Formats: sequence, structure tokens, C-alpha cells
Amino acid sequence: MPYRIRWPGTPETTLSSVDELDVLLDRVAADRGDRGLACDVEVSRLGENGEPLGVVLGVGHPERSFVHFTSETGMVFGYEVDVGVSGPRIAFEEVAGSVVYHPPALTRVRPAIARQAAREFVTTGWRPTGLQWLALTWRAWVSDDGMDAGEGIQY
Repeated sequence: MPYRIRWPGTPETTLSSVDELDVLLDRVAADRGDRGLACDVEVSRLGENGEPLGVVLGVGHPERSFVHFTSETGMVFGYEVDVGVSGPRIAFEEVAGSVVYHPPALTRVRPAIARQAAREFVTTGWRPTGLQWLALTWRAWVSDDGMDAGEGIQY
């Protein structure tokens, strides 16, 4: 099954294996280390109805990352229960080139686990299983304390 991958400043690339994904993620991480700014990496495929299905992960920060999964039914955010919600906002360059400062509640994934989620997506074509999932409201996105009760729906 062909997958598409893209990150800031590069054209979309097609990949078909986890090995190809690993090579590209290594290249992005090395480039981001040189630039000093983490970025979004989108990995997607076409779903059964022709809509994009995929994960977006943060690459390039040494301690924290994020994973979003988008399907025909919407977007959910992955998190690890044992990764805290405190700390500074972290800058990630989006694929379109703008910089977004994610609150700590949305960077509750360690980089190795984010990579594993992308690898699982490329292997199965579906939402990764190694994370907890939550659909967030806009307030959770813009607030520093993010995942308060009532601000999301757990999946």
C-alpha cells in the first residue's frame, strides 16, 4: 500500500515500507537538530472512501513529541499516561511553514513512541494501538493546562 510523507520545506514523497519510513524520519530528525526547530511530519494514505487517513507526528525535539490520527470520522490526539502535562510550550514547524507552539498537554508522547506509532500506521494502515486517544476541543488546544475533564472525549 503506498503512503505519502511530507514535512516542511520538502515535496511530498511516496513510501511503501517501514524501512523507507525510518530512513526518512532519520533524515528529518538530523535536519531538525541542525536547525534547532522541531517539525510536523505527515504520513498518510487514502482511505476506503478516498479521504486521507494518517498520522502527524512531531520530530526533532529531544524529549517530547505528539501524534495526531486523522480518519474519515475526525482527528484524535495520542498521549502516554506517564508523560506529564507540565512544562513549556514547544515550537513545531508545520508542513505549510508556520510555527505552532504546542502546550505540554499536547506533547505527551516520547519521540521513540511517536516513531513507533508512525511505524505501526505504515504496517497496518490504521490508528496505532500503543497510545491513549482523546478528541480535544479548541480550548484544550490553546490552553496551557489542556486535557481537563470535559475538554475531550477519550477513545
